[in-house]
Amino acid sequence: MQLACWNVQGKRVQEAMQVLESFQTGFHILHLQEVTPEEDVQDGGFGTFSCVDGQVVLAKPSGCFRHVATVIEDGFFWDGFQVRVGHSHMSIWPKGTSLGQKVILVNVHFPHGSRPSQDLQQAADSIISDCGEAVDNGYSVYMFGDYNRCLVKGQGSRRLILESVLQR
Repeated sequence: MQLACWNVQGKRVQEAMQVLESFQTGFHILHLQEVTPEEDVQDGGFGTFSCVDGQVVLAKPSGCFRHVATVIEDGFFWDGFQVRVGHSHMSIWPKGTSLGQKVILVNVHFPHGSRPSQDLQQAADSIISDCGEAVDNGYSVYMFGDYNRCLVKGQGSRRLILESVLQR
């Protein structure tokens, strides 16, 4: 499975796809953050639409100022999927894949460091609430996105909150 991730900083999905096509990149799943929507989606909601190479799931997590989107290559999930939208993430639960395992794909855009740590804690709690039981039942979670934090250095409460999600 080829996965890609990009914070597009306000671009539309179609613009991002055109840029990636010019680099001749290939992927099955593309997670985008800070997307300007093609169509309006309410806080906590999602919508789907077709693009050249597949299907786009566009969501507006309640804790994000912009949208997140996941582009899924045509035919990659043959039985469809379920979508859940949390505080700062969208999770996609495929009903059938060629991977031979149960997976959850999570597209996350964690709050910036200037936001209160309580906001980050709400985002972490939301992901754990959404995916925690599935992990205990043998699902593999692929979490991509903009963590708004360097994960290889630094200390403090924000790092501990992120670690609580990643170590789950």
